[in-house]
Amino acid sequence: TGANVAYDLNDRVTLHASGYQVKEDFVGANRNDSTNNFGLKAEYKFRSWLVGGAEYTSSAKTSNNPLNDYKRNIFLLSVRSVL
Repeated sequence: TGANVAYDLNDRVTLHASGYQVKEDFVGANRNDSTNNFGLKAEYKFRSWLVGGAEYTSSAKTSNNPLNDYKRNIFLLSVRSVL
């Protein structure tokens, strides 16, 4: 289950937000996992062919097997060029 939303603030700046949840039941094993993800991204168009961006993503997985639990935070800077 999830959602993605994009919003153009003006002709140069675009904001993106996303969130979703994944539930997994493993057949033949007594294991159930649930993963929650959330992300924010901002893009700036320097030129029609050059876009810069900053993105933050947070993920958290919980399981009835504690060895499979984790939390992850990612911050990403990007530059994209179109020929």
